[in-house]
Amino acid sequence: MEFYASFKKIVVEKVKFEGSDVIMKFEKFDSDKEAEVFAGKEVYIPDEEVVELPEDTWFIHDLIGSRVIFRGNDLGVIEDVLILPANDVYVVRKDEKEILIPAIRKFIGSFSPEEKLMILSESYPGDEV
Repeated sequence: MEFYASFKKIVVEKVKFEGSDVIMKFEKFDSDKEAEVFAGKEVYIPDEEVVELPEDTWFIHDLIGSRVIFRGNDLGVIEDVLILPANDVYVVRKDEKEILIPAIRKFIGSFSPEEKLMILSESYPGDEV
């Protein structure tokens, strides 16, 4: 957690999921009033403590900013990921044009978080793009 341009270690005591929300209980913060200091803040996890994800699963922060290519054409950059009941959706923007791409495995040919590059597969119904 970053406070006043410096990072402070905060221990997560408990995690609960309510719909698409994640609720965390931090050690030594025992009331809503005490926890208000976290409102609007970003939580960072050191690389050495990040959980390993299953194959073909990526963190949202790895996806954001990635270029998306379909049949050699640059469709734009992933700006956001919508978490929806059926599947996630990648929000891709190029100039003023926005494309919504269902995050369905058969549509993703490959993704490289290191290169920030996603290649869509031939099964992506991209003729409307």
